[in-house]
Amino acid sequence: MTNTDPIQPFYVPLTEILKDRGYTGDDHDVNARASFLDTMCKKAQVSITRNTLTNWFCEDSPKFQPFTRRKMHELCFVLEFNYDQARDFFDRIYLCRSFNCRNIREAVYCFCFSKGKNYTHASSLLKQAKKILKDAHTDSKASAPIRFTNAMEEDIIQLYSDREFLNYVADNWESFCEYNQTIMRELNVLINKIKGTKQDDALINLHRKTGANLSDSEYEKLQGLVVREYFLYNGHQKFKDLKKDDLKGRRLSSTDFMLFQILNIHMSEYYKSEPLVQSFAKNARLHELAKRNFPSKHTFSNILKKTEKTSQKTTTSFDGVRKLFILLHFYVYFVSEKVMKDRAHVPPATYGGYVDDANDQLTICNYNPLSERNPYDLLFLESAKTDRPLDTFREIISDAVYGDGE
Repeated sequence: MTNTDPIQPFYVPLTEILKDRGYTGDDHDVNARASFLDTMCKKAQVSITRNTLTNWFCEDSPKFQPFTRRKMHELCFVLEFNYDQARDFFDRIYLCRSFNCRNIREAVYCFCFSKGKNYTHASSLLKQAKKILKDAHTDSKASAPIRFTNAMEEDIIQLYSDREFLNYVADNWESFCEYNQTIMRELNVLINKIKGTKQDDALINLHRKTGANLSDSEYEKLQGLVVREYFLYNGHQKFKDLKKDDLKGRRLSSTDFMLFQILNIHMSEYYKSEPLVQSFAKNARLHELAKRNFPSKHTFSNILKKTEKTSQKTTTSFDGVRKLFILLHFYVYFVSEKVMKDRAHVPPATYGGYVDDANDQLTICNYNPLSERNPYDLLFLESAKTDRPLDTFREIISDAVYGDGE
C-alpha cells in the first residue's frame, strides 16, 4: 500500500481504450498518444488543452477536483461512450462516482449519455437547463419535494426527450441546489455516534480537577465511541494518565480528538508546522490515491458546512466525502462490538458483514462500492480481513507516518 504498490496508472487503461479506437502507435510514446486523443477531441468539438492530454499519459491519475471531473466527462464524450461505459470508466479507471445529478451539468451529461447524444448536443441542452434554473430562482416558483441523489439519476435515465428532461429540471429545480442529502444524513449519524460530547467533556474535566477515579457506572455514561474506546483501553480508573500529552488541554468533543483516536496518531504529526496544509497527504508513505483527500480536520470542515457555496465548489465533494464515510463507517463497525453500551444487540463483526454493510450504505448514498482497485479502499479491505481490523489499520497508518521508509 506504499507508493511502489502495483496499482494500475490511469494512462494504462486509457491507452487500451485508444487502441480500441484505432491507435496503432507506440504504447509508451506520450506525444503520439496525446496527439491521437487531441485529434479525437477536435472531432468531438471538445476543448481539452494539449498540456492536459499530455499529463494524462504521464501522471498516475488525474486529480479528484471539480474541474478535472468535468474533463473526465468530456473525455467520455470524446471516446463516444454510452451511459454504461461512462459509469464503468468512472468506477474502474477514474475511481470516482460517475454522476452527481444535483449538479446540473452532470445531470445533463447523465441524460445525454443515456440517450446517445454527443457533446455538442449536451452543451446546448446545458444552456437551456441553466436558464430554467436561473428563472426558477428569480421567480421562486413552487418545486417538488427535494429528491435524493440516487433517485434523481434513476429518474433522469428514464426520460425520453429533451423536453421531458427540461420539464423535470423545471419541476424539481430545488433538488439541483441542495447537497447530497443522503450522504450528509449518514455522515451525521456516524459522527454523532463517534464524536465526544459536551457531557463527556464535563465529566472528564471534573475528574481532571478532583483526581478521583472514573467509576464503571460513570464510564457507561460516556457518549462518544472514541471517548469510550480511549478510556476502555487506557484504564478508566487511572486519572493520572489524563496529564499525558495526548489528552492535555484537549476537548474530548473536538474533531482533533476524534481523529487522534481513530487513526492513533497525534494531530501534530498529521499537520506538523503547517496547520492549513495536509502534511500527512504530502509525507505519509501511502499510495498517492490513498493520501489524496485523506480525512482531516480541514476536510471535516469543508464537507460538513452545508452552505450552497461549499457543497457545490469544495474539492472534497466527491472523493473526500466518500473517503470520510468509509473511515467513519469502518471505525463504527469494528469498535462497536467492544464499546457499545448494549453489547448484546451488536452483531459480531466479520469481514463479509463489513463489506456488505459498507457497500449497501455507499450504494444507498450513490457512491461507488469498495474496490480492491482503489488504494484507499484497499487499506480498509485488507485490515478487515485480519483478526484485529482496527489495530491493523492503525498499524498501517502509524507505519506510514512514523516509518523509516524501509
